[in-house]
Amino acid sequence: MAITTAISDLIHFVFETIASVFRGVYGIIHGIISSITGLFSGLLQLVGNTISSLGSVVGSITSFVTGNIVILGVGAVLAFFFLRSTATGQQAVKPTKAKQ
Repeated sequence: MAITTAISDLIHFVFETIASVFRGVYGIIHGIISSITGLFSGLLQLVGNTISSLGSVVGSITSFVTGNIVILGVGAVLAFFFLRSTATGQQAVKPTKAKQ
């Protein structure tokens, strides 16, 4: 019975060794593939976040420039009407006459 147990243990050991080698190879391949997919996923997130941030920056700059154009336009209209009213002989502020 000892010989059959020894042979059985030897066969079990060989199968366990082969299984361990395959588990090790699988672990290495799985780790490499996981690293590569993680890298590509990170790069895609980087590109997506960069494009999103650029869109936000462009939107902010557009709002700023539009606001400045509106303010300059209002200032130009006010200056035009002020100069037009003074050019036609009207004074911007009428002087008050002192009582005599």
